[in-house]
Amino acid sequence: MALSDSDYKAALLGLYKKAAANPMSPEDYAAEFAQITNTNTKTAIVKPGITVSTTGTSAAQTGATTSAGEIV
Repeated sequence: MALSDSDYKAALLGLYKKAAANPMSPEDYAAEFAQITNTNTKTAIVKPGITVSTTGTSAAQTGATTSAGEIV
């Protein structure tokens, strides 16, 4: 799932309101901020067609992309 600006904004706004109502330690704030960011950006759909270069046998391939990807 791609990043949703409205969901991310709502989650951050909730965190800011929570911190304003009941101050948090920097560690707790950072942990919640990191969790919100991780939840909202963990997955993405990558367009097919990225060029790769591989070596090995048909049963044991290794390789890497050789062109830039684009998250959609």
